[in-house]
Amino acid sequence: MSMCCVKDPKSKVANLTTKYFPRQNGDLTMSYDVLQAYDNNYLAQVTINNNNPLGRLDHWNLTWEWMRGEFISSMRGAYTRKKDITECIYGAAAAYYKDLDFSKVMTCEKRPIISDLPPDREKDKEIGNLPYCCRNGSLLPTVMNETKSVSIFQLQVNKLPPDLNRTGLYPPERWKIEGVLNPQYKCGSIKRVDETEFPDPSGLQATTLAVASWQVICNITRPKKGQSRCCVSFSAYYNDSVVPCNTCACGCENNSKKCNADAQILLPPEAILLPFANRLDKAVAWAQIKHRRVPTPLPCPDGCGVSVNWHVASNYRKGWSARVTLFNWREIEFVDWFVAVQLNKTGSGFERAYSFNGTLIEDLNDTIFLTGLPGLNYLIGETNGTNPVRDPRVPGKQQSVLTFSKKHVREITVADVDVFPTRLFFNGEECALPMQIPKADASCCTVDFRYDNTTAYITYRGTPATEAPIEKDTIPARGKHDISTEVVVDVDNLVSNPYYAADYATGCLNFTSLTTFHGKAKVLRFLKLKATIHSACDISVYVQYQNSSAVCKSKVKY
Repeated sequence: MSMCCVKDPKSKVANLTTKYFPRQNGDLTMSYDVLQAYDNNYLAQVTINNNNPLGRLDHWNLTWEWMRGEFISSMRGAYTRKKDITECIYGAAAAYYKDLDFSKVMTCEKRPIISDLPPDREKDKEIGNLPYCCRNGSLLPTVMNETKSVSIFQLQVNKLPPDLNRTGLYPPERWKIEGVLNPQYKCGSIKRVDETEFPDPSGLQATTLAVASWQVICNITRPKKGQSRCCVSFSAYYNDSVVPCNTCACGCENNSKKCNADAQILLPPEAILLPFANRLDKAVAWAQIKHRRVPTPLPCPDGCGVSVNWHVASNYRKGWSARVTLFNWREIEFVDWFVAVQLNKTGSGFERAYSFNGTLIEDLNDTIFLTGLPGLNYLIGETNGTNPVRDPRVPGKQQSVLTFSKKHVREITVADVDVFPTRLFFNGEECALPMQIPKADASCCTVDFRYDNTTAYITYRGTPATEAPIEKDTIPARGKHDISTEVVVDVDNLVSNPYYAADYATGCLNFTSLTTFHGKAKVLRFLKLKATIHSACDISVYVQYQNSSAVCKSKVKY
């Protein structure tokens, strides 16, 4: 039997060209390129590019998920944290690869954790010897070092049925990458893109295309409240107290029930040099000296591994200066660290940094980019004090003075938000800023008032209602002081008042309290004067909701 075919002149040849997604840009881009493909395995290369000028990764760990039973037989330029072959031996891999020695397999984990090799393996012919590899997981921003903003590693992947052909290529999914103290990246799904072009290995002016290419886009996310990894404290020459890092700025530990997660207490300047556990006594004593209320229980620690102190150091006719101090409360070192500071109004006036290498990046919201000078680019970890038995541990510390000009900025208020950062980054991680700034210290004209026991007389529309005893106390200078007491009101005395029925029907009873405080005022910390304060309060009691509100006015007579 024979058969012949005649070409249909009206038929058209189908276009076999496949279109893929165009390559996209993001803060961090990762490419998965298949370089060699065989029936049951292929060689892939992963390229990580740091594109954000403030993005950074240290000791990065990359994870993904194999969806079709693949496993990594070998790697170059990186390694897996766990070499587990049990999923292969007790799974479908052992049934297909009957003669394979799985003891030499890198890992069979479905979700492996991949890390960069240390620098001493860079020239290793078996597991290293790749460009842009073996940097201990460091990805610097391009403004610091463009060649160190790329990381590359290769892996040999074995496949399982039914994907036993050269074109049966399926990349891993659900990619995630993170560092030690770096910004949080949110990665999208992996997408097929046009094949990557590589320089021809022969050295000729030609390009080699990958067999297949995929891309993953990751973008930096701003940390939520309590999820930062670093924090900032504020201080200034015109105030002798330090506004510390926010309580629980980097999260509260399990003992948060024993401390106050919502309170904060100002510190004396020397206290920021001490670990949190050693600064509480100084903070309490400082609050008593300044006649400030001490919260009960005491505030929780900030929980941050790195803190930055921003101190407004001086103010003069043509400019002003600030001092930046870095504190490393962890035992690890930070190599080639950087700090980026944004000041919305005054950042453009940056002149120079004296102990750091400072650069103004105008295209990035006038960001001041600070790095360590050669030989000073190590921020060491926390170490023991001079006498470990008696002295607290000492954080790694570096500091520099920055100067600013007022030439191109009008109406600068130094004792205001103009000279404090609106955003601050350490190694790409956005640090938590305090909720307040130091206020101008007016201790030269502050007055403390200490009053004796007294009584508040409460009336209801002219009818005496009750009396409230008030114990002696002190009202701190420039501070707020709440006076609370409990009273019992006999309703029978109010029924005869002609306004009672109408007020009760509306659900609001209006009271008035008159109180006279006799005591002594302390001026300039040594001058004592007799003083009297007359206080009148309008109190509204809401019967239906069982609560109240008060508005008070006071007058002082010396």
